[in-house]
Amino acid sequence: MATNDKQSVAHIKQGVKEQSVSDLIKTLHHQGLTITQSIKVLMSTYQISLREAKSLISNHPVWNSVTKIADTLHQEMVQTLENATQKHSAVFRSQLPVEKTFRSLSKLVKL
Repeated sequence: MATNDKQSVAHIKQGVKEQSVSDLIKTLHHQGLTITQSIKVLMSTYQISLREAKSLISNHPVWNSVTKIADTLHQEMVQTLENATQKHSAVFRSQLPVEKTFRSLSKLVKL
């Protein structure tokens, strides 16, 4: 984590221990933190897993516009991979199913 991120997290944590998770997410969004920074704050403040924090953030209404864009991008990437699979050789088609391939790629680039 970068120094600025650490300072932001420390500063925010001081005043949020008593806020509900939903209120904290709203506060973090209002203060201009990114999804990644917000996830880090939730994890350290409430001692929850990365999976739980990502779920809480991505399902919160204040992040709807961002998650919709990410979902659209995900679908476009899957469609592109499916189209490429249909156009290329049987060797390419014999590889992992498109959705599994995308999940593997997304883990590498941490989408």
